Amino acid sequence: GILNKYGYGHAERHLNEWNTCCTIPSVNWREKDHLVFAANNLAMMLKMQNEKVDALYYYDAGVIRFPFAGLFHCETLLPTNSYFAFHMFNTLYRLGTQVACSCDVPGVYALAATNGKRSALVLANTGDKVVTFDLECLGVDFTDADTLRISKAYRYTLTGERAQNGKMKLSPYSCAEIRFY
Repeated sequence: GILNKYGYGHAERHLNEWNTCCTIPSVNWREKDHLVFAANNLAMMLKMQNEKVDALYYYDAGVIRFPFAGLFHCETLLPTNSYFAFHMFNTLYRLGTQVACSCDVPGVYALAATNGKRSALVLANTGDKVVTFDLECLGVDFTDADTLRISKAYRYTLTGERAQNGKMKLSPYSCAEIRFY
């Protein structure tokens, strides 16, 4: 790449001040709690995990009354859906070891991690349609899994659902965290 060409191939790569709130023209960026932002923010983190990026710096994560502060409502300072999307990614981070995971559904991003005893799978649907797909996770029991969702019906909440025969549905602009504990 260009950094190698000029002798900077060793330099860290930081994606500074990223925010998906202004990238979707059909959604008013002032509606910060819109599900599309949560799904796209989570998708960004899931995708960047395996890219040549050393650090992501979200803009702006402050608890401030500023329109671009996408993790908290300006008026109430309560967390937005995007805040909970970051929480989902943190579940994977805290487990510590990324495990093989792939998804061939367009607009759906997935990442999984384990600590050797517990595991989790996190998914983000950035599309405007419901998607149904098969989950194939070696060595895990779906009957002993907890699912949390960010969607119209759930706000990073345990759903009580189980993936039936490995089948899963994701509503438009939604996120899911499946914990195998």
